[in-house]
Amino acid sequence: MAFSYANPILSRGAEDACSRLAGAGADGLLIPDLPVEEHTCIAGAMQAADLASVFFVTPTTADARIVRAAELSRGFLYVIGRTGITGARTELGSEGSEFLARVRSLTTCPLGVGFGINGPAEVAAVAPHAQLAIVGSALVEHIHQAALGSAPDQDIDAVCARAAANFVTHLREGLKP
Repeated sequence: MAFSYANPILSRGAEDACSRLAGAGADGLLIPDLPVEEHTCIAGAMQAADLASVFFVTPTTADARIVRAAELSRGFLYVIGRTGITGARTELGSEGSEFLARVRSLTTCPLGVGFGINGPAEVAAVAPHAQLAIVGSALVEHIHQAALGSAPDQDIDAVCARAAANFVTHLREGLKP
């Protein structure tokens, strides 16, 4: 899955950008600043490159827009589980749980929940509501810290790979009964 803002995709040309992303191994594209109402400017290029489109919904998204975002998403719908900024707060809370239940009632599309998920407790909180816990920022931070703590003679690729594997193993604790 690749993340990009709309401007780099559109300025390069949607067809060229999507083709290059697919050629580099991407299987999907999430464009956070592309509203569902504007998706047609890139939809054909994504389809031609066989890239799945994934849209965001937030706790402030209206029900009709949630339904439309789910209809246009392939693979999963990215659900931002709470308001705020990523990393600032990690608990889902009752409002987050209620929002996830509302989204689930509106679509059968698989849900990927993100925004502040950085440990087993957060994975456990979203697991009853979603098929995917999105941990992008937390994973990047975990790998960054491992790289900073590595010795100069260590293979940085191996250090980063171990850090990622250890983080995933740690997160799995949230799925245990």
